[in-house]
Amino acid sequence: MALIEFGDDFDANKIGTGGLPKAGKCHLLVTEVDEKDGYFSVTHEILAHEDDSQVGKITYNSFQLSGKGSQRAFLFLIAVGLTTREALAEQATGGAAAEIDLADAVGKTYLGTLAKGKNPNSGKETCKVEWDFRRVDAEDSDDYPKNAKFLPKKAAPAPAKKESNTKTKPTAKAATTPPANDIPF
Repeated sequence: MALIEFGDDFDANKIGTGGLPKAGKCHLLVTEVDEKDGYFSVTHEILAHEDDSQVGKITYNSFQLSGKGSQRAFLFLIAVGLTTREALAEQATGGAAAEIDLADAVGKTYLGTLAKGKNPNSGKETCKVEWDFRRVDAEDSDDYPKNAKFLPKKAAPAPAKKESNTKTKPTAKAATTPPANDIPF
């Protein structure tokens, strides 16, 4: 049996991560969601980054479940495909709270911009997505690095119609597209 000393600066969350990731645009995979009293925290793995040396690093975000901070949580939930702006607008009519199973975010990916900052409680440096949460299939996401292995599969194009002299009604089924953020594992 080996005895391994931890040292004064040991942090289990930073094992193998090489410290905080660098700021920049990236493609993130949600690996864990932990709901606590009044907020939830999310652990992400960087799948693609403007700086390739950042791929594989881990980063964290926390989101408030009420008040002004919930706006940021809603942006995240839209980005991972758990809700839409329209659904939130409909639920907000009449003052209802949005009911979303946060565990469904695990395995989903999204795009964001990591920004350096300081934790207001501990004073420690952080690097997290502040407000820039985007779906991987967003129209304005072309300048974000993406890991092709984790992008949604596109629907196959419909087969070309054959010219025919007969006047029969075609009976083709519509192509179905999986939700934009469902990643098969």
